[in-house]
Amino acid sequence: MTAATVRRAARPAIEDWILENDHLRLTLKADSLALSAEELATGTHWPADLWEGSAGRLRLRSRDGDSLVVNLAAARRKHIEPLPPGEGAAGKAAGAGLRLGLSQFRTRLGPVRRDRGIEGHLTLELQIRLAADRPEFVCRIERLENTSPYWQFETLEWPLRTFPVRTVDDDGYVAVPQEQGFIIPSRFGDVGHFRYLNWVWDRVAGQAAVLDNTSMPWFGAKKGESAFLCILETMDDAAIGAIGNDVRPPGAPPAAPSAVPVPGATLFAPRLSAVWPLWRSVKGELAYPRVARYTFLPRGGYVEMCKTYRRYARETGRFVTLCRKIEQNPLVERLIGAPHVEVQLVANHPRQPEYQGLSGAIYDGYHHVNTTFPQVEAMVRDLRQELGIERAVLLLAGWGQAGYDNFRPIDTLPVNEEAGGPEQLRRAVQAGKDAGYLIGLFDNYRNLDLLSPSYDERYIVREAGGALHAGFSSEGGHSQQICTQEAVHLFRRNMERFVAEFGPNVHYLDTVGGLPFFECYDRRHPLTRSEDREQKGALMRVATDAGLVLGAEGQPRDWNLPIAAFYEEHPVRIGIDVPLYHLVYHECAVLYWQHGMPYNYGLDNYGHVRGTLFTKFLRGLLYGDPPSWVFTDRSYRAWRSTFKAINDIVAAHHRRVAHDELVDHRLLTPDLLVQRTRFSSGVEVTVNYGEFPYQLEDGTALPAHGYRIVDPSPDGRSSRGHLAIQCVTEHAGTE
Repeated sequence: MTAATVRRAARPAIEDWILENDHLRLTLKADSLALSAEELATGTHWPADLWEGSAGRLRLRSRDGDSLVVNLAAARRKHIEPLPPGEGAAGKAAGAGLRLGLSQFRTRLGPVRRDRGIEGHLTLELQIRLAADRPEFVCRIERLENTSPYWQFETLEWPLRTFPVRTVDDDGYVAVPQEQGFIIPSRFGDVGHFRYLNWVWDRVAGQAAVLDNTSMPWFGAKKGESAFLCILETMDDAAIGAIGNDVRPPGAPPAAPSAVPVPGATLFAPRLSAVWPLWRSVKGELAYPRVARYTFLPRGGYVEMCKTYRRYARETGRFVTLCRKIEQNPLVERLIGAPHVEVQLVANHPRQPEYQGLSGAIYDGYHHVNTTFPQVEAMVRDLRQELGIERAVLLLAGWGQAGYDNFRPIDTLPVNEEAGGPEQLRRAVQAGKDAGYLIGLFDNYRNLDLLSPSYDERYIVREAGGALHAGFSSEGGHSQQICTQEAVHLFRRNMERFVAEFGPNVHYLDTVGGLPFFECYDRRHPLTRSEDREQKGALMRVATDAGLVLGAEGQPRDWNLPIAAFYEEHPVRIGIDVPLYHLVYHECAVLYWQHGMPYNYGLDNYGHVRGTLFTKFLRGLLYGDPPSWVFTDRSYRAWRSTFKAINDIVAAHHRRVAHDELVDHRLLTPDLLVQRTRFSSGVEVTVNYGEFPYQLEDGTALPAHGYRIVDPSPDGRSSRGHLAIQCVTEHAGTE
């Protein structure tokens, strides 16, 4: 009988894969499939996922609504092979690459029932292709096959949390073009803050979200002297996962401020920021290959990210300037230097005090006529004849039979009688046109209000399980989401009456342009997200085909930039506001700050969600945007002199730079409150959002809430001033 023995056995060595050119070295781990990079010009190492070492993950959903997450590294079979050199984008030479064939996936616990296993049902092919002569590579999801009778593909996150920035330990930020755009810096210190300025951490820490409707399909990050930009070339069924100085992934319960574990919370270390692509299914299938292009920018930052994407936008036909839109419709020229004025007419709330609308109002049964059509006509005369306002965009909100955000859109007509009825509306519109203004209707084809007399569920988006898709609850109570195919028919019907009966020259579509794309499973009007995008474009073209200037609420999204002339964007809710959109598209559209009440009720130096008077004024100068206001008849009379004082400065500035490229943006102080922009004409703007003076290069002080505009052109008019409560002071002259 042989005695028991002890011996040692060597495991086969794991050989990782390396792709390299003169600019970039990529390392793919053969076991975990995690991807890291070294940008060679600066020697910067960009690590793979720091939390789980994960390359990515699949999320599956069952017919019963169960969810299953599968890590890509859990594939028993990982076949990795070189890809031969080929041709890249725009005919550019592409270097070598790797093909990853993954199958025989296993879950952590294994299937409870054999008929619900996935091991023999999932096959995935991924590709990584390095450019031959540029610091750039492409990640491509080539194929996903799923034969499971129980599980359906829902999302694929790949590469997941790649190239993160560690909080405090790294000097950098992530950049995301949500609304105008924001950065989340990894550090904020050395500015003497104790309670004062702690609000910055509130905006940049503890953030984790999935973003479905960024204004442009890209994201980026900077660390030390290196930066990268990732463009999602297949955008329709894509979202962006984002973590901002957090210890939890999106969807997890928020961590306690001290990061003490709470029930149900998942905490990781280190605290970090990261952005990555999340690919959604097309009704349960991959449907087509998905492509993400990573470009590294040695010694670059968010300005260089934007300029790289700007070149891509030109190549792909998304870049359409205001000059081009004016050629197509000369009325668009009237936007230049025009303040945006939303006139609130009739307000109406249902009486359901147990509920609160997304707009903030308790459903208290409130009903009030804020402005009548004759008062709009008088407002127009005062603006033009007394205040001398040569240009304006007037949007009439609450003109429908039941008031603002009520009975949308099938029962909006007839016109509200309390405000004056159809003839008085026609007269108000004509008065605006006679004054040289753009004037038209505030309209909505996203929501079908449940209280509408003609409500019919046949118009509504149906989800995969057959449920009707809820809309948001606003002034008129609860609503449901209209399928965009049906919305196009409804808008065409209404537009015929708008043009024939009222004659507007501008039209505003609420909550359409900035929406995520939806799938609809109703057999009468099925849609994929790509088809929804096409139908949203058709919806917007109903207005432009009628010869009207089109504006859209929600953040500008560049897929509809060739159609819309102006947008009402929302200030970002997280991060530090930077003009990512304008650094790409400043001369392509006019951006107004949404629902711009001119009252100083912001909660921090950047302003609360809808912004302060100080912030709006300075930001308009800094970014080169005209001002925006919301008025009733009463509030207009109270604010008319302030309106004129601000408009005389900001609108004149917009006329000067509207067709300029925004060339540069800089944060000049550690507290982020003094900022500077430069336009292609040479105009330079410096603003001070803070409450302390800032010493400029010439030795003069930029006061609190102050600005300086330098125009070096021969006939340029440089100026400086500051905003005080309800007044603006300005001293003009060449600097």
